[in-house]
Amino acid sequence: MAAWFQGLLEQGRVAEALKANPADPEDSWEESGIYALVVSLAWSLERNTAEAGQWRDRAITALETGNADAWRAAQLLRRDVASTEAELDAVYLAANSKAILLACLSVRHPARRDVLASAARRLNVERGFPYHLLQRATQPGTTAP
Repeated sequence: MAAWFQGLLEQGRVAEALKANPADPEDSWEESGIYALVVSLAWSLERNTAEAGQWRDRAITALETGNADAWRAAQLLRRDVASTEAELDAVYLAANSKAILLACLSVRHPARRDVLASAARRLNVERGFPYHLLQRATQPGTTAP
């Protein structure tokens, strides 16, 4: 992803960011799935639930074509019921990718927002993109976007 896209997205200028760097349909399942989750989270922060839902659906579709862990992540995103700790622990992703997944789940399941957002913050260890977006999305004491 280009730095311009990343900067716009972290500033909440989602539509502009997508025009600057749309998803490449040739991306691997993980890149396109995580890309779509980041965009979904950014739309959620802008309180655009329709766009957030469309991008979450894209992420689910992309993740379902991946390995077993990606497929499990997709199923957690698809469900209307919040995941248990055991279900979350059974999904093995890189720390940054799992932080994105947890942040998206915290938006999807407001009743578990505090727990999921806290877990996402603990895994948000890479200072590169989307560090600041995840920080905003998981800020303690805020209501779910």
